[in-house]
Amino acid sequence: SAYHVVTDVAILRFMVEVCWGPMLAAFSVTLDQSDDRVATSQSLQGFRHAVHVTAVMGMQTQRDAFVTSVAKFTYLHCAGDMKQKNVDAVKVNES
Repeated sequence: SAYHVVTDVAILRFMVEVCWGPMLAAFSVTLDQSDDRVATSQSLQGFRHAVHVTAVMGMQTQRDAFVTSVAKFTYLHCAGDMKQKNVDAVKVNES
């Protein structure tokens, strides 16, 4: 098997606490600066998974940071400037 079952959730929580900030930065910068559809899709999927993991682990502050960051990319406040990646960001918020 390629997967290892982790029974100590504290280890996973520590890993998320250490890496959530750099993950948020990487997803945000990529989404903001790239018009590549694959990079955009991967960043949005990263946001989706990060929101899920932080929510499951009860990490409210981190979850809110991911949700707020991806929400800013929806461009709902200025629809005239929307690109496809902004529409995709709206779809992530629906999930």
